[in-house]
Amino acid sequence: LKQKLEAAKYDWRIAQAGTVHSFGFSAWRKVAPHVQINDKKLLEIVTQESYRQGGAIYTENASAIVKLCSLAKQRAIGYLGRIEDTNLWMDIWDHFDIENDVMEDTDAYEIVRCAQNVYRISLNQCREAIDFDDMILAPLYFKARFWPKDWVLLDESQDTNPARRALALAMLKPRTGRMIFVGDPCQAIYGFTGADSDSMNQLKAATNAKTLPLNVTRRCPIAVVAEAQKLVPDFKAWDGAEQGVVRAIEYDDLEAEGLFKTDAILCRNTAPLITTAYTLIAKGIACRVEGREIGTGLVKLARRWKVKTLDKLLDKLQAYEERQTAKFAAKDQQDKIDRLIDQLDCLRIIINRCLTAKKNMVDDLVADIENMFGNTPDGQQPQVLTLSTIHKSKGREWHRVYLLGREKYMPSPYAKKDWQMEQEKNLEYVAITRALKELIMVTAPPQ
Repeated sequence: LKQKLEAAKYDWRIAQAGTVHSFGFSAWRKVAPHVQINDKKLLEIVTQESYRQGGAIYTENASAIVKLCSLAKQRAIGYLGRIEDTNLWMDIWDHFDIENDVMEDTDAYEIVRCAQNVYRISLNQCREAIDFDDMILAPLYFKARFWPKDWVLLDESQDTNPARRALALAMLKPRTGRMIFVGDPCQAIYGFTGADSDSMNQLKAATNAKTLPLNVTRRCPIAVVAEAQKLVPDFKAWDGAEQGVVRAIEYDDLEAEGLFKTDAILCRNTAPLITTAYTLIAKGIACRVEGREIGTGLVKLARRWKVKTLDKLLDKLQAYEERQTAKFAAKDQQDKIDRLIDQLDCLRIIINRCLTAKKNMVDDLVADIENMFGNTPDGQQPQVLTLSTIHKSKGREWHRVYLLGREKYMPSPYAKKDWQMEQEKNLEYVAITRALKELIMVTAPPQ
């Protein structure tokens, strides 16, 4: 967009393109012209606080405190709601499963108290140093002035969080400014991460917006569009679209497909992807599960207890599953049970692989996890066959998409609430529409 504006010779005072963060940062530099970017700002504050009397809690729970503060910034606490409101922080704690980042028997309210302290210190340092989240929070919290815009166009608005929406609205010229929100509510799949599942409705209500259609795809062939129309009836192929292919195969026939690095195997859950990756690697097919942060989460879970051997870790996982499942069920948090079971299944699959290879140490497990997961850099083509969860596939496309275990895993049996069921339908739609030429349904891996 920047290149197009420059080619059309638009002066920056007439029209600009950028990320929400870049606009926030630009406004903040007018307030603090010498501000430095420090992505370790929160961790450094936590480290400083750990040296104070009673600071051991900061040392022992540094990653949880940093994560909690970062998520609070993304929800614009201090601008939208009071920092002192513990309920806001506990909502974040529960929604994002922060307890998975702390040792057992840790007092959640003590961690929240520490996070509130770090959060205030961070705000007080914003004129000297900011992190990525501060680029949006600081200009909102301190009421920085924006160059008022007659028009603001916000893309991917179905996945915005409160801070991003607040900053986009703050950029508008008072009384006369107008907004365009581009987004697809049928691709809203990040409700579990904190993006509001109804963000477009919230924007519509805040601005009294009208809705206009943008429902013709230039990515998908006719056959793929027909499959997507079962979920989203007004989805349409463009006039020049190819016919394309939609077909189905058995899991045991996957290897014979002649898989290429331009293909992808997608699944709602991670555990079946790990099973499939091991199967393909054993057949000499190079592949990788997309999502380094998924691997990081598995490592954190594996290191949660101070055990060194895998047999002891398996015992801990069993007790943890029973305890957490009961807790989530009591709170009617079925979506969290779903994610918990998938994560535990992933660990057990990799543990069993290690044990089969005569490896029985947690360090061996961690090494296997780090080899299994990775990220394809933005703008680069994958070097091996991609296996990806549907959540990680959003925004990407492949010539052939193999949708693994659709009939078994979708919708999730743990999706009970209306918004959860809606997001499950959206996941199917996202998976289907990643295909440029062929969509192949594959049965689930055998148990």
